[in-house]
Amino acid sequence: MQDELQRLVDALAAYAGRPALIEDRRQRVVVYSEHTGPMDDVRRASILRRQTTPEVMAWFRNVGIMDAREPVRTPASRELDLLPRICVPIRHQDLLLGFVWFIDPDGTMADADIAATGLMSELSLALYRENLLGELASQRETEAARTLLSDNEPTRVRSVRALREAGMIAD
Repeated sequence: MQDELQRLVDALAAYAGRPALIEDRRQRVVVYSEHTGPMDDVRRASILRRQTTPEVMAWFRNVGIMDAREPVRTPASRELDLLPRICVPIRHQDLLLGFVWFIDPDGTMADADIAATGLMSELSLALYRENLLGELASQRETEAARTLLSDNEPTRVRSVRALREAGMIAD
């Protein structure tokens, strides 16, 4: 899955002619393209930490990215050392899955470059699949914990055996 997302972010960056970064809906970095050109401390720290600070998250949320259905141009912020950006919400049907971010320091990125509709549709489906896989893994982990904590010893033994066979725990 990560290979598919990396391919898509690289294709988006090439299409737009500038670096791109993809975050999930919690604003955690998922993948990013090669970065050349203008970069601020927020982008650099986001890549290094795999997420941004609560202050930056709040600033972007106040700009309206969580409710956006179309690309949002965000202004610069000297206080946050933040260059202007374009945020493209990634939705599958009406479910917010994440964001594509482009730094646009001079405001020259064309709307046609932002849309990249075919790539955005593909990205939407890829993130939706990743989201579903994450939910399934979480359900399996919850069920495994539930059975491991069972009062019934045969249930615990079966659970340990199943987890070993699935490679989720080692001998």
